[in-house]
Amino acid sequence: MNRPLPKRPGSSAAAVSPGTGLRLSRTSLWRTWALFGWAATIVGVVWGLRWLEQYVRTTRTPVACQLTWVNLPPWLTMSENDWVLQDITRAVALQADDNLYDPNLCGRVGTGLLASPWVAKVERVSKQADGAIAVRAVFREPAACVEKRGRVFLVDQAGVRLPQDYPANSVDLSSPSSLLLITGVAASPPAIGAVWAGPDDPNQPTPDLVAGLKLVEHLREAATQGRLPFRSSLRAIDVGNYYLKENAFDGKLRLRTISPRCYVRWGEPPGSEYPVEPSASRKLDMLRSLYAEQGQFPDGQILDVRKEEGIEVRPFSGR
Repeated sequence: MNRPLPKRPGSSAAAVSPGTGLRLSRTSLWRTWALFGWAATIVGVVWGLRWLEQYVRTTRTPVACQLTWVNLPPWLTMSENDWVLQDITRAVALQADDNLYDPNLCGRVGTGLLASPWVAKVERVSKQADGAIAVRAVFREPAACVEKRGRVFLVDQAGVRLPQDYPANSVDLSSPSSLLLITGVAASPPAIGAVWAGPDDPNQPTPDLVAGLKLVEHLREAATQGRLPFRSSLRAIDVGNYYLKENAFDGKLRLRTISPRCYVRWGEPPGSEYPVEPSASRKLDMLRSLYAEQGQFPDGQILDVRKEEGIEVRPFSGR
């Protein structure tokens, strides 16, 4: 006798019809519709946000952008150095129609800042709702003047040439507030923003300039501490004999005074003295004592401060 086969458990949830194929259960249908619903919602939210962003951009009142400086070094807060900040601002090249809400604005400002030879490093650029673009950077401060071919060029402590150069005879170098002058550098002036380098290494300043800058820094610190009363009597730091080609007896560095026939045989750069050579501070002590006794550096004499026992005075030999 034929009898119906018993139904397997759960067979009603997935009944198969020869005409329609596999049917989805109610749970599967609900999940499918929920998935489509969520997808449609996400697409709608994304589209809405983009539309809202575009709407805000088109209806927002334009805001003029301007640079503001964060934690400027003291030398850049002086009114006489305003032209440096103006020079940097020109390099950034902000335009009247620049959009404060442009996501690339801060990056473009940072690139413009680095294009200025006055800027060594950009630490942070941020923008504010009032249009201020705040800049925090490391600046190249003029450390000395280098005389070459009748002109005076500004350099920083790392030997990078800075903007501006002047005829040598137009600069007052004896003023206590003026930068010290370095003469006798062998290499030619580089392009603005480049290191004053020689033929051996284009990325490093020449050794004679490095030596001169070390002495510049030492004298500047001494002047700040009130230990350089004869600053107005100094004309230049002469590095022309650094390679001992001009005078084998003079040493690497010489101090030129305002008296044309008086100079100081200084010797090695500060921190590089020979064991038998006095320190840079000791040399200054000797010169300070002599200046206090005579009120000036005597014309027609060479002052040698390379011996610990005191200054050796020799007649000027014409060099």
